[in-house]
Amino acid sequence: MTDPATLNLHNDGTLTIDRDMYNIAGDYLRGDKVARDKIMGDKVAGNKITEITQNITVILAQETDSDRRATLHQLAHQRLVDMPLTPPDPVGHLPTASRIPYGPNPNFVGREPELRQLAAATQAGHNVVIAATGIGGMGKSQLAIAFAHRYGRYFAGGVYWVSLAEAASVNSEVAQCGGLHLHPQFFNLTLPDQVRLVRQIWQEELPRLLIFDNCEEEQLLHDWLPKTGGARVLVTSRKGDWGRELGVQTVPLNTMTRAQSVTLLRQLAPQFVGEQWDAELHELAAELGDFPLALHLAGSYLEKYGQHLPPAKLTAELRSDGLQSKVLTRHARDGVSPTGHEWVVARTFELSFAQLSEGQGTRGSQLTKLPWRCWRGRLGLHRGNRFPKNCCF
Repeated sequence: MTDPATLNLHNDGTLTIDRDMYNIAGDYLRGDKVARDKIMGDKVAGNKITEITQNITVILAQETDSDRRATLHQLAHQRLVDMPLTPPDPVGHLPTASRIPYGPNPNFVGREPELRQLAAATQAGHNVVIAATGIGGMGKSQLAIAFAHRYGRYFAGGVYWVSLAEAASVNSEVAQCGGLHLHPQFFNLTLPDQVRLVRQIWQEELPRLLIFDNCEEEQLLHDWLPKTGGARVLVTSRKGDWGRELGVQTVPLNTMTRAQSVTLLRQLAPQFVGEQWDAELHELAAELGDFPLALHLAGSYLEKYGQHLPPAKLTAELRSDGLQSKVLTRHARDGVSPTGHEWVVARTFELSFAQLSEGQGTRGSQLTKLPWRCWRGRLGLHRGNRFPKNCCF
């Protein structure tokens, strides 16, 4: 990254370290906010600080000098303190040891208030647990992906994505977060030993971001939360109410604004950019209730078939066929979603309503913001009827 290089990472996971990097880190730590910003604004010095931060876990695995180790820990914490709340550029290199299976979503739109809220919460202190909540299809995992790629560079200990959708698979998911920086023979160890090493390092003071995707069970979250250390945990879940003892802060996700909905449709189907399509795209977004999953499916459908089925005709089809429209059941033809989640809008609603009937999920008021025809048939309601009491809490 720099010339000359501060660090040289080898294939065996070791580093050749330019010891002058500690002088650069010391200058950064001794300066006030203005001085630190000036260092980061300098191409050479800023790149060196970034390079050190990105490789701290590997450096610490080799460094034995206690003073230098202390300097690295101080630098890691200061970089998190200096993390901006305004969403940074979506393109940012993650720390070396990170494990996130998804790249940035080029079609991610909006959610700036939620991103700022997540940033403020994770910056506030150790052992923070914050959950992005909402019914299925609201974009919870996409929000977590966006947060990881925009803010992850400030978590020097790394960003680690773990699916908690299936309890039986969590051990394997956690083991995949380890590597040679934990043990020279890590990949030859047994699964329990790999998991033990990963959980052990997650409880150290170095700031880390753990993303627990699709966590719907309180006991599962309790079992896997680090009990101490500098890790911050971001959960995605349909579940909106958590036991007080877990200390979960929630960030409920609602539908998109109309302007964001239209922007997303245009990004997915760029042939409909232009004022002449404004009215039709607004009408389509309204018909879809500004619901993120439905918008994504409709936009992808427009991109592929828009020549024969422009927005106005697509809206008419949706009004005719509702949730059974081929636009909203594309998974059977086009495969699964990038994050492995349910593509079908009707099935997504079924999962969310199933949780509501079990006393889980998010507030029923979110469902009332969706288009009437998306849920009236499922509930057996007609216009003018009240929302069921067991769904409002």
